[in-house]
Amino acid sequence: MQAVKPTIVDKSAHAEFLDKVVAANLDPADPWVRDYVSMSWERARPYFMAKGLPAPGSRVLEFGCNLGASSIMLASMGGEVTAIDINPDYVDIARANARAHGVPEHVEFLHVADTRKLPFADNAFDLVVCNSVLEYVHDDHLDSVLGEIDRVLKAGGILFVLGTSSGLWPREVHSRAWLVNYLPRTLDPIIRKMSPDFMRGLSPWRLLRRLERYENLDRSDGDNSLLAAKRQITPPRKYALLRLFRVASLALGTSLGLLLPSITVALKKPQPSGLAKRVT
Repeated sequence: MQAVKPTIVDKSAHAEFLDKVVAANLDPADPWVRDYVSMSWERARPYFMAKGLPAPGSRVLEFGCNLGASSIMLASMGGEVTAIDINPDYVDIARANARAHGVPEHVEFLHVADTRKLPFADNAFDLVVCNSVLEYVHDDHLDSVLGEIDRVLKAGGILFVLGTSSGLWPREVHSRAWLVNYLPRTLDPIIRKMSPDFMRGLSPWRLLRRLERYENLDRSDGDNSLLAAKRQITPPRKYALLRLFRVASLALGTSLGLLLPSITVALKKPQPSGLAKRVT
């Protein structure tokens, strides 16, 4: 399947998509609804292309598919995608979205209420994609969720985390709230009562501790693939700053995407021999 930018090819399915969006109390004029597929193609696809992902016909799991934009993008790039979400309304919307964009035969959408128990066999997928989702996983559930992702990803497979709010930074990228990442977690129940939209970013070190045997592919290639993607979507002045920041990240023994406000990192699961590099 040749990679072709997805467009709306089924107008009746698109009308169904819009009806389901409204029924779910979402705004069809919101760019993250109306233009989400196009934005994924323009902003997320370069990261996958820079690493040659997904391989044609490879088995891909999108963990947390939202309205299906990333799954549609990955299917349009040649992946055979299984996409899950805890929200059944989103899964229903995503199915209509995939039909509207002409890729329903390459994406299966499933509602999974408890992602600590994924309904898949061991080693089922070549690639697992977590696009702006792990920061939403309850802190008490994160280790179990990552354990399940590890279980269903085959040896030598890749976990690609991107667009994920980082807990290292003073401003949380989704809510734009200052200093919430630094508040004691004991205060979370109180803050959520005051602000239902409260959230905090994911610590990249928490991610790496749970997957410590995985190889950080960005560090292994000196962040060259990440910068190749950034060059396509980043203004020149900001790109120059990223190149400088890359020097600092390598000096610290880590990778650039782990230190940015939105985490981006590709992690390769070791073979059973366990000879893969320790991730940092």
